[in-house]
Amino acid sequence: MAVGLLVGSLLVSGLTCRLILTFWPLTRPGWDGGDLGRKAQKSPVLRLGGVGIALALAFVTAVAGGVVFDGASRVGEPWPLLFVCMLFFGIGLVDDLYSVPPLLKLLFQVLAASCAFWLGFRIELLTEPFGGSSIQLQGLSFPLTVLWLIAIPNLINLVDGMDGIAGGVGISLAGTLAVVAWLGGDLFMFAVSMGMIGAIIGFLFFNLPRARIYLGDGGAYLLGAFIAVTSISASQKGAVAGALFVIMLALALPIADTAFAILRRAFYGLPVWRADSEHIHHRLVTLGLRRGVVIGGMIATVLIFSILGLSLIMEEGKTWPVVLTVSVAAVLFLVRLLGYWRSFSAFWDHVKQIMMTRERVRYAYSLSCVLEHEIDRAADCEVFWADFHRSLRKVGLRPVSDPFDPEGLDAGWELFEIPLADDSIWRLTHCDGSTSMHWGKVVACFLGPLSRAKSKWGEVPDDFGIVARREIWRKHPCISNCRKEKMT
Repeated sequence: MAVGLLVGSLLVSGLTCRLILTFWPLTRPGWDGGDLGRKAQKSPVLRLGGVGIALALAFVTAVAGGVVFDGASRVGEPWPLLFVCMLFFGIGLVDDLYSVPPLLKLLFQVLAASCAFWLGFRIELLTEPFGGSSIQLQGLSFPLTVLWLIAIPNLINLVDGMDGIAGGVGISLAGTLAVVAWLGGDLFMFAVSMGMIGAIIGFLFFNLPRARIYLGDGGAYLLGAFIAVTSISASQKGAVAGALFVIMLALALPIADTAFAILRRAFYGLPVWRADSEHIHHRLVTLGLRRGVVIGGMIATVLIFSILGLSLIMEEGKTWPVVLTVSVAAVLFLVRLLGYWRSFSAFWDHVKQIMMTRERVRYAYSLSCVLEHEIDRAADCEVFWADFHRSLRKVGLRPVSDPFDPEGLDAGWELFEIPLADDSIWRLTHCDGSTSMHWGKVVACFLGPLSRAKSKWGEVPDDFGIVARREIWRKHPCISNCRKEKMT
């Protein structure tokens, strides 16, 4: 039965994605044209891959609910499970089509999580995973349930930064829940978990590099809601009391990435919800690792920690020394690899650079928000690009225009380059002669309006200093020693 559901959901998901790609017109919303900072696709990619997974989940729930469900499943009734997942999917789908403001989207997520609590999906007690006692949460049940139901979908959405990562992570987590269900004898939960695995595989046929369709916020929220709801339900009884702990351990890497992102944006004075290109997978690519290695490594990490979490349940906590050792070693390795800590003096120097850059970054972000509005308000492109030039000057930046003489730089100005996602380079000069300031962070604030303006009006003016990577050395071989500034 499980194999049949896996194959059936694979076919439903795969065929749906194929039909959407064939018949969804380019003139309709839902296409992602990429940008100059985080997304390197050269042609628009559809963000509606979650539709295939949603239809596959509906198919699995209907079949498993009618054939396998016997009223004893820890998940509860099949239709409340599907309803909650579809609520979160709907929130993300609307955002994929019409771009909902972050705070409004969060409000709808809180309402959906509250609805799930009302339907009976509640964290009412916390049980340590080693077979010990449980703690009744009482008044804390509602806020912890809402927090869990919001956090997991957003973690899945956060990790969805490269083709195939979110799908691979989803398969690992759904497989973990299938094992948890098997250990607890819950056939319905086992069946729907296997069906979810098939749905993700059907989607991955079109999402592996180079992706033809993206999961989108709708698909990420759907996967996250499914993982959150089933893990809540599975964590209430017997042999599967540690399901919440297993999922938390499996998501250790995305949780660490989220923590780094919140701290990073807070230090620089930027909004927490502002997207950037400094997540773990982005930094690993910047360090020179191939995208395939990064994707495989992140999925393997989630799978390894899932297995470690399951071992704690199956061995009643006897493997905790191994889990603790692997976790500490992984954190130290990650911090060292990403350059967050090399020595105390280097860390302190980095903190001082952040403090030096913070005010200029905040000012640059404010100017970029104004430019975002000016894209729609400007009388023509010449007016907008003139405003853009003035904004760059206000934060101490000047783009390099052709013809360019490296020996003719004004006193106190230094040349540096920013690599962009479309394989071009933005060449600029900055004032003050300060190499210790994180100028890449200042420039990153302007990539949003630059990308939008380029999409609206076509090419960027020549005096903005954006040159194809292959042209820069041919045109100006004498600047091969200029500083290359990362946006990290």
